[in-house]
Amino acid sequence: GTQFVTLGGAIANDIHGKNHHVDGTICDHIRALELLLADGTVVTCDAETEPDLFWATVGGLGLTGIILSVELQLQPIANPLIEMESIRVENLDHFFQVSSESGHFTHTVSWIDCVAGGDSMGRGIFMRGRHASTDATASTDILTVAAEKLSSVMSVPVDGPSWLMNRFSMRAFNETYYRKHPRGLKSTVCHYEPFFFPLDFVRNWNRIYGKRGMLQYQLVVPHDPQNAAIRAVLSEVTQAGMASFLSVIKEFGPNCHGGLSFPQPGVTLALDFPHNGADLLSLLNRLDDIVLEAGGRVYLGKDARLTEEKFKRMYPEWGSWKAERDRWDPNGRWRSDLSARLGLV
Repeated sequence: GTQFVTLGGAIANDIHGKNHHVDGTICDHIRALELLLADGTVVTCDAETEPDLFWATVGGLGLTGIILSVELQLQPIANPLIEMESIRVENLDHFFQVSSESGHFTHTVSWIDCVAGGDSMGRGIFMRGRHASTDATASTDILTVAAEKLSSVMSVPVDGPSWLMNRFSMRAFNETYYRKHPRGLKSTVCHYEPFFFPLDFVRNWNRIYGKRGMLQYQLVVPHDPQNAAIRAVLSEVTQAGMASFLSVIKEFGPNCHGGLSFPQPGVTLALDFPHNGADLLSLLNRLDDIVLEAGGRVYLGKDARLTEEKFKRMYPEWGSWKAERDRWDPNGRWRSDLSARLGLV
């Protein structure tokens, strides 16, 4: 959702994009890593040279060493444009239908209205795109052009008041955003930035949550014909009255790299919540239980409160990962608050 990340951080979290179903995670495009180890030595590793260290580092949350350099395999593109289609989906079943029909697009994702329940549960705007051909030109829709021009100067200058982000304001936003998209399919050609990085349209957007901040909860659960876990999560959020301002859903592809890497085949859902304290933490604990029962996991790169016991059930390969990490750093020099909370160091 944002371009303001470091390459080392991207590798340490084995990040995924809208194209996971086609191209996998970032580690599927790494040729080699140069790593500073705890004893001060520098090691170059890849999938063939010191492969165990390589796979422990990719998705390893920075706990195997400091990434000094990386060699990436890129792909050529003809221009900076994206041929995009957006479709207003009426509910969760409609989302999965459109998603199943969109495999020929390299990038797919859907904004979802997590406030809506009943027959409208899972309604949203499905977006799919691919890199444009050589002769493509950008659409001249005045709103699209204006948004691209303004994105470099739009910023939230101060923290918003604590009352701003509440279930009523978010319900109004979700309803407006959903209704502004016409029924059916809309085609456009846009610059890659608003397509790949919608959060960057307004700088410092996180300040709208005020000083209390926010928590993002991202999960993945295996495919299920009834999508029971996703429905249970959305129902729990709706019943708790804690609307998510920005919610996205996507189907992952088959690539799964084990260790502490998050993506696995299935459905991923990301929810942003204003941090209102104990009530939110209680809700997220209940969501953990739903995810665990379905055989899923939460994204450690966005986690600030998962318990060690639940983490170890979500990531059954944690033990072998830790053994490899400890082989290169037996004294636990590389550590973080997260690693201490989850029992990794």
